[in-house]
Amino acid sequence: MATRLWGRITGGLLTATVLVACGGTTTTATTTATVRRGDLTQSVSGSGQVKPLQDINLSFGTAGTIAQVIAREGQHVEQGAKLAALETSDLDQQVLQAEANLKSTQAALTTLKAGPKETDLRTAEAQLRAAQAQLNQALKGNARGTDVASAQAQLRAAQADLAALQNPTSADLSAAQLRVTQAQTNLQSIRDNDSAAKTRAESDMNRAAASLTQAQSRYSTALQNWQHVQETGTDPVQPTRTNAQGKSIPNTLNDAQRQQYYDAFVQAEAAMHSAEEALRQAQVTYDNARQKEAADIPLAEAQLADAQRQLDSLTSPTPQKLAAAEAKVAQARAQLTQLLGGTKNDAAIAQATVEQRQAALDALKAPPTESNLAQAEANVAQASANLAKARLNRTHAELVAPFAGTIATVNIKPGDNAGSGATPAIVLVDDSTFHVDVNISEADLGKLKTGQAAEVELDALPGQTLAGTLDYIAPTGTTEQNVTTYLVRVSLKPGQQQLRVGLSAAVSIIIDKRSGVLLVPSGAVRETDSGPQVEVKSGNNTTLTPVKIGLIGDSETEVLSGLQEGDQVILPGPRQRTGGFGPGG
Repeated sequence: MATRLWGRITGGLLTATVLVACGGTTTTATTTATVRRGDLTQSVSGSGQVKPLQDINLSFGTAGTIAQVIAREGQHVEQGAKLAALETSDLDQQVLQAEANLKSTQAALTTLKAGPKETDLRTAEAQLRAAQAQLNQALKGNARGTDVASAQAQLRAAQADLAALQNPTSADLSAAQLRVTQAQTNLQSIRDNDSAAKTRAESDMNRAAASLTQAQSRYSTALQNWQHVQETGTDPVQPTRTNAQGKSIPNTLNDAQRQQYYDAFVQAEAAMHSAEEALRQAQVTYDNARQKEAADIPLAEAQLADAQRQLDSLTSPTPQKLAAAEAKVAQARAQLTQLLGGTKNDAAIAQATVEQRQAALDALKAPPTESNLAQAEANVAQASANLAKARLNRTHAELVAPFAGTIATVNIKPGDNAGSGATPAIVLVDDSTFHVDVNISEADLGKLKTGQAAEVELDALPGQTLAGTLDYIAPTGTTEQNVTTYLVRVSLKPGQQQLRVGLSAAVSIIIDKRSGVLLVPSGAVRETDSGPQVEVKSGNNTTLTPVKIGLIGDSETEVLSGLQEGDQVILPGPRQRTGGFGPGG
């Protein structure tokens, strides 16, 4: 019955078969399609949003007050363009202070490695020799002849005074009075002359010290400049200069300029050594003048007192004066004895002084210890780190475009405080190229490879298809609710369309494409135990025909054999039931 009914309906593509049983009707609607030759594309689809090549949220790396905002929303900027800046006066001062600290620690390390200066060694050796001479004098009495002669004269004077007290004469009285007058005159002269000499020597020493300080400062500057020239080859005063294009480049020195910095360094070193020697000589002169004053005035005062006592003793001798005169003789004799040999206490003090001066000289000659070098190097490293931090903070006070692009958002204005909030100060977008990120099922991952062409459709541009290329496949997937997907990136080829970040996009990645092949609707192909088959209509008859299929597209399938172009194939439709007499009808 089905065959006869099928044979009577031949006029169109739609054929209906009606079966009636027990008063009910079941209808199977079918359509036919024509085998044709055409192009077939196989693709993997997904959706995503348009994204730029790169974007970045820019914020200041240090706190401060915003001084200027140069960037404007929608403005195109080049790489390296300045976008905004903080007030930098405090940061600039911190950089200068850190640079000065670094130079100071470097100079200290250089001095430590270079060892003691020749002038320091000579000074320490001279101090040791002086201490040894004092010890020798305390042990052997090798006093100066003038000191011994003065002590002898004092002893003779004391003896004469005692004799005069014991047997005074008119001549003795006159002589005693004359000695008092001479002693007074001598004391005043010594006070005036020695004080003036000491004042001149102290003034000369102060001037020499000031000159040494200036020479050391010039030497430190010249040394640092010469080290900078050796290490970088650039001008230490102006390390960079601006070329004709307005760019900052290193200010490299030529040989003549380098020689000038070396000559300045040598001259500064020589001047410093000369100033050190001048200060040492001035110090010696001042010490001698001070010691001379300290020795001369007490001696002159003692001479005046002795002369006065002699006169008093001659005019009114008493037992007490006689005893004093005798004591004076004993004291003068003891002083002479001390000059000729010294006491044990003097020798002990002199010996301790020699040992101290020898230890100081040994310490000066000894090389720097590892701990001293390590501490000096640590000081340099710390100063370098502080300088790097200060310079980094200064750099972070400016926002600079890391790449060319368009300013998307500006969230700051002059006078604001730059903090560490979540809101970026400026958002920069590189809109030179765009791409779409799509999540692809792991089942389709094996069909993809970079370089495959893609077609992109945007909701904002209906009816237009943009060309793209698959250029990235994520090496790892993301699993959610037991479904694993992999991110793939499709770059969009430049075109005339004005693209915007965030546009919704549908992406089809073409994994295969064939031209001029036989095509049949995929719904017409049936999978059987014998392989794929197609129901072919010929006149009023239909036949299940085995076929060999090739590429399977979204809606059509390639036929390699079994069909001819123009064949009519059956597309089964849905089954429907109408009417009937209830259950069992």
